[in-house]
Amino acid sequence: MIRLAQKADFPRDVSNEVLVRIDGLRLTYGLDVPFVRYYTDGEGALLAVMDGVGIFHATAVTDEWCAFLAMNPDVSQVHCSDRIGRELMESGIWQGRVGVTMNYVAQMLDAADDAVCTAPYLPSVYDLLKEHFPGISPFESWYPDVSHRVRHGNSHISVILEGERVVSTAMTVAETDTAAVLGQVATHPDFRRRGLAGRCIKSTISQCKGKELYILPVNENAQRLYEKLGFIIEGGWAELRRT
Repeated sequence: MIRLAQKADFPRDVSNEVLVRIDGLRLTYGLDVPFVRYYTDGEGALLAVMDGVGIFHATAVTDEWCAFLAMNPDVSQVHCSDRIGRELMESGIWQGRVGVTMNYVAQMLDAADDAVCTAPYLPSVYDLLKEHFPGISPFESWYPDVSHRVRHGNSHISVILEGERVVSTAMTVAETDTAAVLGQVATHPDFRRRGLAGRCIKSTISQCKGKELYILPVNENAQRLYEKLGFIIEGGWAELRRT
């Protein structure tokens, strides 16, 4: 039976990108805030729901989970592994896209890049991201979440500035004590092909101090960049919306 999750329901070994996102929310906000809900079936499956997005980890999609996700009014999108995503899409309720998940296997970086700012003005970061990611959360929800994570050490961010303007950025979008997910990598079109995104990613990696790192390329160009930086394919992701 699906129920609200308790601390004991969260695994000690956070072994994939989806679990990093779920446990990262728990470490950032705890279990008792009204704007995040966590569910489990007691058999290892976990669902975290925030701002209409359900982050779902399971080894298989049972009929109970399929019905729960379909009928939950707080879930309009689902992020999960590619295999679970394909199972959900077979129901006809969800449609979306899948891609590869990459894991960092190169030597951890220690040297700082003096040209990279690691404490930027977040509204300027959002100005760049909203041009690059049309589906990004509204500023009113993005800013409180990111600023809270940064203040509490649950997110690290790197940018390159042209004057006071953010022209390239990368950050961790989820972190636990042992792992992190990198994302929201963007460079202004006028400043591309200069290696700026790679420098921001390297700076963010160096801030993660030996954590296991995941990144989700959204296209082949991004995948090639991440391969050059030391990431390899180790799984897949899915992002779904209601049909």
